[in-house]
Amino acid sequence: MKLTLMFAAIALLIPSAHPQLPDVRLREAKQKETVEGNLRGAIQMYVAVAEAKDSSRAIAAQALLRIGVCYEKLGSNESKKAYQRVLRQYGDQVPIANEARQRLAALDPALQSKRGELTATLLFRLDEHSQSERDAEGRVENVATDGRFIFHFVLDQPRVFSKAAALVATEIATGRTRELYRGKFYPMGISLSPDGHELAFGAGDFELLRKQRIYVVGVDGSNLREVLVSDGSRTTSLSGTTVETWSPDGKELVFMTGGALPAPYRLNLLSLKDGSVRVWKDLTPWNILRYPNTLSFSPDGVFLAYDLPDAAGSGVRTVYLLKRGSPDSSLLIGGPGSNKVLGWTPDGRELLFASDRRGTIDAYRIRVVDGKASGAPALVRANIGAARSLGFRPNGSFYFINEGLTRAVNTAQFDPKTGMGTGAPQMVSQRLVDWVFIPKWSPNGSVLVYATNPSALRRAAPVLTFRTVATGAERDIALSPTAGGILPGSAWSLDGQYFYVDAVAPDGKLATIRVNPLSGEVKRIGPGTCHEPLPNERALLCFTVQPGEPGYMLEKFDLAAGTVVPLKHGPSRLLPRPPSVDGRFILYNSADEKSVRLFPLGRENERELVRAGANEAVQAVDWVGSTAFAYGRFHSGGASYWIRNNENGAEIELRGMDLSRVLFRNNVMAFMSFHPNGREVVWVSDEGKNEVWALENAVAQNASARK
Repeated sequence: MKLTLMFAAIALLIPSAHPQLPDVRLREAKQKETVEGNLRGAIQMYVAVAEAKDSSRAIAAQALLRIGVCYEKLGSNESKKAYQRVLRQYGDQVPIANEARQRLAALDPALQSKRGELTATLLFRLDEHSQSERDAEGRVENVATDGRFIFHFVLDQPRVFSKAAALVATEIATGRTRELYRGKFYPMGISLSPDGHELAFGAGDFELLRKQRIYVVGVDGSNLREVLVSDGSRTTSLSGTTVETWSPDGKELVFMTGGALPAPYRLNLLSLKDGSVRVWKDLTPWNILRYPNTLSFSPDGVFLAYDLPDAAGSGVRTVYLLKRGSPDSSLLIGGPGSNKVLGWTPDGRELLFASDRRGTIDAYRIRVVDGKASGAPALVRANIGAARSLGFRPNGSFYFINEGLTRAVNTAQFDPKTGMGTGAPQMVSQRLVDWVFIPKWSPNGSVLVYATNPSALRRAAPVLTFRTVATGAERDIALSPTAGGILPGSAWSLDGQYFYVDAVAPDGKLATIRVNPLSGEVKRIGPGTCHEPLPNERALLCFTVQPGEPGYMLEKFDLAAGTVVPLKHGPSRLLPRPPSVDGRFILYNSADEKSVRLFPLGRENERELVRAGANEAVQAVDWVGSTAFAYGRFHSGGASYWIRNNENGAEIELRGMDLSRVLFRNNVMAFMSFHPNGREVVWVSDEGKNEVWALENAVAQNASARK
């Protein structure tokens, strides 16, 4: 009898009128299975839960899995059918599906014979469990795995500038999570020790942002110890401390420092025996764009492989080797295309890397002999996607994050009196939308500009797309090679003739570039960050960070003379935001995220506009017309967006426009702005899924390919 017919028959024997909730019935079935030992009675109860209309997919999947376990205990082949049904119908319930897959593989000899084949298996969906920070390109970071557990960080206040975080271990098969460490810190890298017994992680201090520590803790949460602490100075050589990887013998840690002017990026070795630090590689001169991505030690500890963008600002990455005891790098993998380290195979004979040389992002392997490439790269898996390496395990399985970089540009209209949406939101673009750039309408509302990246494998300046609203016609203008990357600040000139962008030049220096949407000209015109035009002046407002000093120096850049004139000093949370229409004020958030404030450019007094509730944080978003501004209220349950009249304090909430997926950068800037007519909003939404995958039997395939 087929399993589905058997389920239906058993279900008929059980009363349909059951007052209890599905999770209660599931617990009762487990009680009968595990405490009473009545397996057949438990199967009947599990079937009722699995088939009940009020059972969620998660509960139904658990019930089916337990049916399989019960039949397995009874020695019945019906267990295979139950596990297969879990995989067929509930593959989205990742921990449950993984356990079903493991149990099925242990029971089915046919599956055992296929273990030599190269397969990719979805293990874990990070978005369902983790509120970890993302890097400057929007990629998920601070994740490690040993194949059984996912080690990641959870912020206490999702989507808010959290003041505390926890390091947790989530079991892949069951989804059960346990806390390893909790404190007031923000994550700065994590790495699993070679023996799989300990984790090293970086922890930034919220109170003194440039004070960082490195901790080591057991994977069970035991034996926490501090192994390094910086002195908190902006210019210290340990500024920006980020954990990268362990040495294969487990005696040292590689960590990266620098990035903030004037400290260049450096690769450092930390002795876990005596706490001493040695600089291994100094990546001078300073360039904020040229930092290593994935670092991987060869199993014998002789070579460190890493990838680095070229000096031309194209974002193309090249793979290098560092030999132990030497600061000199040697080229291992160059063009064609951009290349990124994934990791050494456990036998140390080959390096796995990703490349977009064929137009898609594929995984390749290359044999390495005495620190040099031997032979041509061999394709391992096509279309591996935007893979962030989590490394090989001794059994030959390669783990990686398939990063969900899909984002969309959306627009929606709303009633300015009620805040209610007046139509369905419209998706403008769903390409590789840039993580930094906030879409903006021209002053007359006729053109919308947004940005996309050329490749998920390259750190390069994006392409700006100028979309004519009336016709939908688009023109793409590449910012490279004038810019090597961009910052969040951008604005139209007041006459709509030019578009200004805060950028990072290929040499790493900050710059303001000007884009002409009609001619396509991209020109570096002055220092950065000076993108905001000042009303009634041929000048731009600059936000300048001075090394060693908190806050911003507000300056005026004269477009005709090319000179910079100081205006006044502003607080540290005064991000580069647009001034009010009259050029008199700037919106900003207080350091504790509890208020939206108005900072005067002239002699007026600063004042508070919005105050957060007890369990809330608030964020300024954008000006709306000449007398109102938008802001967000954030709490553990989500976010809401409001428009407040700056003159009388009247507020409306924006509703009915599906703003729940508005993207955030570093939890402090919403990717949304408003049409000049005050009746339409544009935002970038996060549409991707960040998942942990296992590329199984890659080493076995490599070995067979070498024979």
